Amino acid sequence: MARKSDPEPLIRAGLVLLLLCALGIGGLAHFTEVLMVLVIGILILAVAAGIVFVTWKSHLRDTTKWAISLAVGGLLVLGYWRLIQPPAEWPAADVTVTSVKVPPVSVRLTCAFNLGRQGYTASALRTYPTIGAAQADLPNLRNHKTTIFCNPANPSEIDTGFRPGWKGATGTIVDAVLLPPADTPTEVTGMIHEGLVPTPVQLRLAPHIAPPSVGQNLRIYTNPENRAQLSLAPQMTAGRPKEIRFLVFAVLALLGAVILGTFSWRHRHDQPAFLSSLPAPANPPAGPSVAALRAIDWYQFEQLIARLLALEGYQVTRQGGAKADGGVDLVAERDGVKTVVQCKHWQNWRVKEATIREMIGALKLHGGDRLSLYTLNPSTGPADQLARNQGIEIVTEDEIFARLRAVGLDRFADLLDPDNKRCPICDGSMKLRTGGFKPFWGCSRFPDCPGKIKAR
Repeated sequence: MARKSDPEPLIRAGLVLLLLCALGIGGLAHFTEVLMVLVIGILILAVAAGIVFVTWKSHLRDTTKWAISLAVGGLLVLGYWRLIQPPAEWPAADVTVTSVKVPPVSVRLTCAFNLGRQGYTASALRTYPTIGAAQADLPNLRNHKTTIFCNPANPSEIDTGFRPGWKGATGTIVDAVLLPPADTPTEVTGMIHEGLVPTPVQLRLAPHIAPPSVGQNLRIYTNPENRAQLSLAPQMTAGRPKEIRFLVFAVLALLGAVILGTFSWRHRHDQPAFLSSLPAPANPPAGPSVAALRAIDWYQFEQLIARLLALEGYQVTRQGGAKADGGVDLVAERDGVKTVVQCKHWQNWRVKEATIREMIGALKLHGGDRLSLYTLNPSTGPADQLARNQGIEIVTEDEIFARLRAVGLDRFADLLDPDNKRCPICDGSMKLRTGGFKPFWGCSRFPDCPGKIKAR
């Protein structure tokens, strides 16, 4: 009688292999996170495999089986594609400072001294380790006697330190000037205490940033696409989606599942002939609705807000367009009040706290009195709380459309037409073109003007 194989050695080998994979991918620093992701991934794959297995063992039609299998596979690939995408914002981490290297600071000393019977006045530099030490010593330097060394061949060349062959003399410091610090960055070394072992990190701070002290905790932000790139301020992740082929495969699989599922359903639920021959009910033409704000492009949306504010009595100046706007698209003035306006024509994204902070900095830069954000979707909870605390007005699509209707929708007919595109660079007309794999709207003055907008 044949003995059954013992599964325990295979289970142990699988667990060891899983731990080695987690250690090899994440190292000691990220071992726990990678192990959790691998375990969750194995569980999801097991569930998906179980669904496909039960489906093919059932008595469903073959087209239905293929539709379910493609749907499961498409969802798995879509989930993997979403997993490897960099986050929208740089992840934050706390760093404990272990060492700080501050560039030295120089003070220019003007000294009066006698060499023989001849009097001279010359300048020399004195170096200090920090700007604080230089500022503390600066009041004590003027009219202070000090020993200097001068070049016998050129007495106007002096130094406060000994040099071989130079003559020493006693001089009086008649002036001391603190020189501007050099553009040399401050080098900071710290440790990130995440995972099983701390991770060392090095920062280079600009000269205008006050250096931290040893032992101080700093909040830093790491670029998920380049972990060597660090920042002390929140940053948005830039760049195109990674591994686009996985997304294409997922979309094709889901599309195939929909086609097969529809074919299977229609084959089972065919309509009677007299129903399929009935004419479709006629729908009366409807005027513009809130959905029209989502049908236009970002440049039309920005022009629409500018015209709305102008009709409401504001004097509007455009700052955005195709150029980097620095957090400002429009500046609107009325009754001596200057409002800085940002327009976000985001279809799916919600306004986050980082966008609100960017607008606060833009207000200081442009010297405005108020901030207004016009967007399609509501903001997140933290962003909404920060906006209320800072007195920032957030206007969403429902309120925008109500204000459009109040001043007259007919005044915005050209801007609510999704086919009436204008170039964001020269404001000229645009044509629908085909390039690469996707159609796009290109400026009619091309190649003199390279303006273009993505087509939907």
